[in-house]
Amino acid sequence: MIAEALGIDFSSFRLRDEIIEVSADQIKEAVKSFIPEMLRVDEVVLVHFSPRIDGDLFKEKTAVELVYKSDVSKPILMGLVDQEAILFGMCFKLRFC
Repeated sequence: MIAEALGIDFSSFRLRDEIIEVSADQIKEAVKSFIPEMLRVDEVVLVHFSPRIDGDLFKEKTAVELVYKSDVSKPILMGLVDQEAILFGMCFKLRFC
């Protein structure tokens, strides 16, 4: 959807090369064209999509390796979607946490 909003042919073999040339501001504006305002809860980090660790674009580690085989000495809090923060906001109101 981002490629389409930016006018980049999604089926192109050059998709990765073309999208790398796009600025962060252009991506942010493109995302706003298809994500409703009510779903934009991650204004602090200014992105409305999350990168995916797919083994293709991010070759270093998979999500499983990041969670279970991390070599970092500090604890990691990792989420897979930007909507997870909503649950923390609901805990106080609904008292289910």
